[in-house]
This record gives sequence, C-alpha cells and structure tokens, in this order.
Amino acid sequence: MRRQLCIATALVALASLASTLYAATPATSVGFRHARAGCAKAGCDCCIAKTCAPQYQLVEKTILVPQWVTEMRKINVTQYVTEAREKTVTCYQQVPETKTVVNTYTVMVPEQRTRTVAYTVAKPVQRTIEEKITVMVPTVETRVGTRNVARTVSEERTYTVQVPETRVRKETYVVHKPVNETVTRQVTVMVPGSETRTGTRQVMKCVAEEQTITVQVPETRVRQQTYTAYKPVYETVTQNVTVMVPYYEQRQGTRQVCQMVPVVEQRSVCVDQGGWACQQVPCAPCRGCGGYAGCGQCAAVPVVTRQVWVPKYVYKPVSVTAYRPQVVNVPCTYTVQLCRPETRQVQQAVCKMVAEQRTCEQPYCVLVPQQRTVTVQKQVCVPEQFTYTVPVCRPETRDVQETVCRLVAEERTRDVPYCVMVPEQRTCTVQKVVCVPEQFEYQVNVCRPEVRTVNRTVTEMVCEQRTREVPYCVMVPEQRTCERQVTVCKTVAVEKQVAYNVCVPVQIEKEVPVRVCQMVPKTIVCKVCIPCKGDCGQ
Repeated sequence: MRRQLCIATALVALASLASTLYAATPATSVGFRHARAGCAKAGCDCCIAKTCAPQYQLVEKTILVPQWVTEMRKINVTQYVTEAREKTVTCYQQVPETKTVVNTYTVMVPEQRTRTVAYTVAKPVQRTIEEKITVMVPTVETRVGTRNVARTVSEERTYTVQVPETRVRKETYVVHKPVNETVTRQVTVMVPGSETRTGTRQVMKCVAEEQTITVQVPETRVRQQTYTAYKPVYETVTQNVTVMVPYYEQRQGTRQVCQMVPVVEQRSVCVDQGGWACQQVPCAPCRGCGGYAGCGQCAAVPVVTRQVWVPKYVYKPVSVTAYRPQVVNVPCTYTVQLCRPETRQVQQAVCKMVAEQRTCEQPYCVLVPQQRTVTVQKQVCVPEQFTYTVPVCRPETRDVQETVCRLVAEERTRDVPYCVMVPEQRTCTVQKVVCVPEQFEYQVNVCRPEVRTVNRTVTEMVCEQRTREVPYCVMVPEQRTCERQVTVCKTVAVEKQVAYNVCVPVQIEKEVPVRVCQMVPKTIVCKVCIPCKGDCGQ
C-alpha cells in the first residue's frame, strides 16, 4: 500500500510540473502577440482567443562523432637470438689400477665347554578363595519432568501508519562559481647534500692461545653378570560373567507440532482513481499598455486550455490470506533402548611367569682422564678509526607560481514539492504463540549396584632351587693371513671441447596494432521551430 501511495504522489508532482512548464512556454505568448496585432488592424474581436500552433522544419547538421580506429605502428623490439659457441673444459676421469695387498685378520674360533648352573623353578599351587564383586542390576524408574508447550494467544496491538501528504516549499540554494587566480608564494625546499664524518668502531680479531685440557677417553671392558629371567606360560580358564544385553522396544506416544494455517483477513488499500481534466488559464497581459488587446479596444481576456491531473484517493477493502501458527497433537512411534542381564561363560587366558637363571657378558665403558694441549682461537675487540658519508638536507627558499581556484557564492530560489508522512494510529489483533510449562511423566532405565559372593580358583607360584649342566660356546681368537687383489682408481685430468648456446639481444622493428580515437563527421536531421502566421495575415 505504501508503494502505491508513493507512485500516486510522484504522478501528482509530475502533472503539476508539466502544467507549470506549459503555462510558461514562449509559443503561447508569440501566438497571442500575432493575434493581438491582427485584431488591432482589423478592428474585430474574433481573433482574440485564437492562437497559432508552433511549426517545425527538418534541418541537416554535421557533427563530429568519436570513432575508434586500429592503426599499424612501428616500434623497436629487443629479441634474443640463440648463438652456438665452444669452450675448453677440464674433466677428471677415474682410471682403475690393480694391486696385491697382504692382510692380517683375527678369526674367532668356537670352542665347546660345560658348566654347572643353579636355577629356580616356580611350581603352580591352586587354591579356592571367596571374592565379593559388585554387579549393576537394571531397574525401570518413573520420573516427573517439566516441558514447554506452545499455545496461541490473541493480543491487540496499536501500530502507527504513515499517510503521505504532498506539500510545496520555497528553497534557497547557493551556487558556487569557480574563479581562477594566479598567486605567488614562497616554498621552503630541502636540498639534499652529503657530509663526510670520522667515527670509531670496535673490530673483532682472532688471537691464537694454547691451553691444557683434561679429556675423558672412553675404554670398553667386559664383565660376567647373572640374572633371573621369567618365562610367560599361558593357561585357559573358564569363568562365568554377567553381561547387560541391550534390546530395543517400540512405544506409542503423542507429540505437538506447530503448523501454519491459512486465515483470510480484510485490509484497506489506498488507490488513486483520479483523471485528467481540462482547465482554462488566462494569458499574460501585454507588455506595453497592460491590456489584453491593442490600446484597450478588445474587452475579452484570452485564455489557454491545458490538461491537469486531478488525484482522487479511495480506500478499498481487499481480502488477504495470512498464515497463522497452530499447535496440533500428532501420534508418533519412538524406540526405547532397554538392557536385560545374561550370564555367559568366557574363556580367559591366564599368564604365569616361570623364573630362570641366566648368565651373560655385559660390556661397559670406563672414562680414563688424559691431558692434552690444544690451540684456541680467542676473539678480541680492538678500536678502529673509519670515515663514512652522511646524507644532509639543507633548507632553501624558492618562489612558486600557482593557480588558485576560488569559489564565489550566489543564492537562488526554487519551488520544491515534497512528501510529508502524517502518522495515524490503528489497532489490529495479532495471534501470539506463548510457551507454557507443563508437567509430564517418563520412564528411565537405572542400574543399581548389588554386592555378590563368587568362588574363584587362584594359582600361586612356589619357587624351588635346582641344578643342571649347561653346555656353552666360547669364541677363541686366532690370527690368519691372506692376499687379495685391490683395485684403486686414480684421478686423471682430460681437456675437451664443449658446445653451448648463448642468447644475444638484437634490436628489430616490428609493426603492432594500436587503437586510436578519431573524430569522424556525421550528418543528422533535427527539428527547428519557425515563426507561424496568424489568420489575420500577420
């Protein structure tokens, strides 16, 4: 509705502006001057209300139109040409040479020996014990909760509607005319220069110094160590375990769903049913004597007929379909997860550790102190004189000619139509959805702890000392000598010629397309207004 009111207001403003321009057109005054002169000559009143219609003629004119043209222009382009060249490169090749080398090496020869070893054996002993365990027993518990339910409530609201109203006001505005002036002013410019200065800086120099240090040299030794190793032995034991097995159950319930229901409402819409009407407006008086005819002979006042838009705002009732929220109870099916206890037999592997005595040779490292003399490079700071150049800017005053644009203010007056929105209070009924708390009952699966007694068989390990003969192998070192052929590669320098390519820049001329804007003459036909002739021969 607001959009239709704005359109109607714009149409009224355009009609008012058109009538104002039509009343002020110069064609009417020209036609009236011709009619007044003819009537003054003839001495009759028949030509007073007649006006001459403007006439036009077609005239050919030549104007310049911009047109983009593509031209070919020559430019200098740098291209790179590949040129083949040769150079001498020194390459190094590996030349093989065979030599005979005598090597002395040590071979570890195995030797079998026997020794008596005492070891501990763990015997399993079983006994039955009573143990208390906690079992979670499932139960169903009914609880009461609170939930929010959506309900529809009617509520009257007062709202403000902005009704458009067209008004005309006088507006004074200021127009600024630019005026260019030449002004001479002094500018301080910083002229760059350089200045040589002398400074002192610290320079790091290396000084050699001998120091005696103590170094820990590692030495590897071997020792015999006896340790007890435990072997894992696995046994399979059957145990009874109570497991909570989940299952699903379908239940029926009701849930609330908010649906949008169509509702037909009556509203008022503002419609502009106006039309164009003919209106007679008197012409302007004569500039000479102030009358409407020559020297006051004609008594009738000439009028001009024009069309004016007459607005007519009518409020019409319109049926509008609006969607309102409504809460509906809908039956639904939901799934509940429950648990039931079930006893199962589980095969469980039990690990038993069996002790065993073992002997091994363990290498260990010993750090032996040793005195050494080393040369250390020490950094020493030494002052040094140096000369450096610093850029310095010196101020200098200069005269600059500048063109300053100054704006001169000029006041003008114009009529501006504007639209004013007048507030109007109205009342309507609104459907409002309110959340109301409601109590409801629901069931919850709860597991309660319960203490039970279970008989369990426990296996204990009892240690027992035993002796056995263990064969072992000892590696005895033995010196041996062998001759083998060794191939040694010698590096030999060889010179050879290598060809390579070089890119050489060459200047060439090349034609490229360039877009240029040119002014092209064009002949057009336009209408030109010519003076008209009245019925009285003028």
